Amino acid sequence: MNEIDLTNYFKKRYRFEEINNVSIDGKNYIFKFLPRDNLFKYDLENFYNDLIVSELCKKVGIESCKVYLGKYKNRYGTLVENYKTNDKAIYVNGSIILKDYLKYLEKNHLVNEYLCENICYPISNEYRTYLINKMNNLEIIWDALNYHFRNFSDSKRCEIVKKIMDELTKRYSLDYLVMQTDRHERNWEIEETLDDAFLTPLYDNELSFCFDSYVPELKVDINNNIKFDSELEKYLSFSSDYYKEEFVNLYNILTPEFLENTIKQLEIRMDFSFPVIYKQTVIKNYSKHYNDITSILNKTKNKR
Repeated sequence: MNEIDLTNYFKKRYRFEEINNVSIDGKNYIFKFLPRDNLFKYDLENFYNDLIVSELCKKVGIESCKVYLGKYKNRYGTLVENYKTNDKAIYVNGSIILKDYLKYLEKNHLVNEYLCENICYPISNEYRTYLINKMNNLEIIWDALNYHFRNFSDSKRCEIVKKIMDELTKRYSLDYLVMQTDRHERNWEIEETLDDAFLTPLYDNELSFCFDSYVPELKVDINNNIKFDSELEKYLSFSSDYYKEEFVNLYNILTPEFLENTIKQLEIRMDFSFPVIYKQTVIKNYSKHYNDITSILNKTKNKR
């Protein structure tokens, strides 16, 4: 795999950050250095994960950022096309939207009731950070988006919120399938114009296929007394038929065989071979996770 040498693009810098904006041949990119272990060995697997998930996105109709391998001097990183190309739009990530909604809840003293907390006002900054992270789930995001777009007409607000939620739910379903552990509130973003809004392309997929550290979750937060054996079972029990079908459709497409074929196609197209151990580990762990999902789906089906 040929990396893009960024040395000339950074040569005038006195200092570079872990995340950098860079312009190459008139196109804007974001360059993020890959982590290194204690032996200063680069974790190229993070880049491979991002590359494979981006390819899967194309196959299931999810818009995602194109990723490339970049190198600055002796340091490797992920080079991502910058999607912020509309000068007339504003870009708002999930953290901003949830913070704004939390302020509304605080102002009206609704935090304890709404989030099932037992806190005293005023809320500390540290606890506020915890609450925003807790709010990053599909039910509360839906409410927060309705509040965020409250100045639109009812019909337009409903249209925008449904469009964003349909796409976000599909992305969270993909995250669940590929064991993505990093879809925090700053890792989804909305592009807003005067009369419309939509999700920006999916980005930051490095922490996928994390079987050993993955705690299966589908960003749901239904407050009830019913106990479920898994997050997926809870999601399927309370979601609409449309969202259930979306998940099952992705599951039916993204089989272990489909993943293996996608990796092979990438290797042929890029004239590059992923490390054998990396491929074997990804496919083995994905197969285990996929079998777990199959068991949950069968269990849910038998309950109907």
